[in-house]
Amino acid sequence: MRFLSRGWADGDLSEQECDRARAEYAARLDEIWERLPSSMRKLAREVSLHDAVIERVVWTPASKELLIVLVAGTRERGYQGVSLTYRGALLGPRRVESLRRAAMDRETEVLYDEVDIDDGGLLVHRILFWPREEVTVDFQELELAVEARADRRAPLGGAFIERLPEDEA
Repeated sequence: MRFLSRGWADGDLSEQECDRARAEYAARLDEIWERLPSSMRKLAREVSLHDAVIERVVWTPASKELLIVLVAGTRERGYQGVSLTYRGALLGPRRVESLRRAAMDRETEVLYDEVDIDDGGLLVHRILFWPREEVTVDFQELELAVEARADRRAPLGGAFIERLPEDEA
């Protein structure tokens, strides 16, 4: 994470350092806002992934497409299914393994996420998971879908799927 680090989330930073991290992230969003597609703007300011659980992750390396389905929300605000389809996703083996570990551990929750864009125009989504994983997804396009859910339950099994070319035949 670039701004909302593990130390920030774990309370290892002073109050001033925490305030500075929040302010720097807010300033970064303001700086890149006009360059972000609408799906990224919505993710940054309208969709809260805090405490979301992973329903499933589907990685298709041949087409560079990554689907992450999360269940987010609270009893008070209501629950939502949040589908993030990243197209043109660039994930190396370590990032794929981090995602696999996060998806397979049914106690994993999203702590915080950051929306960004690099100097070359590549979109970036950083996700900090509790208790241990952190994943950065670099990509070209994001499709974001949000739907109401009755509760926070995510089905067991099939949490991480990697679709290889022979699977598609």
